[in-house]
Amino acid sequence: MSSLPLPPSHYVDLYTNAAIASNSCPRPPPPLQDTYSMFGAPLNAAEDATVVQSLESQGIKRLYPAKDVDRKRELHKLNQSVLVNFLDLLDILIRAPESNKREEKVKRAPSPRTSWSKLS
Repeated sequence: MSSLPLPPSHYVDLYTNAAIASNSCPRPPPPLQDTYSMFGAPLNAAEDATVVQSLESQGIKRLYPAKDVDRKRELHKLNQSVLVNFLDLLDILIRAPESNKREEKVKRAPSPRTSWSKLS
């Protein structure tokens, strides 16, 4: 049993033991040499050897230090933030579903930093 789905049957038929032994199966495609697009972002195969790039190289500000981070604590704070915001929205929906405050809460998505500071 595999966690991945089976490949299409027309590919499986090309790579039988007999085809592999006689070297008649198709060769794999060559590695990328040019630029390509992934999720709308142009990438260069030669320069971008790593698929997962650092935040700074993408122009995104890092909100926590790169090293010495207690990931368990940060994930716990993020979980608390999501839970508090969900319960606030649920409370508004229960008390006054037609309230303007509900629309404000739905439209205004608080940043994780503001809700983390409440919990710390």
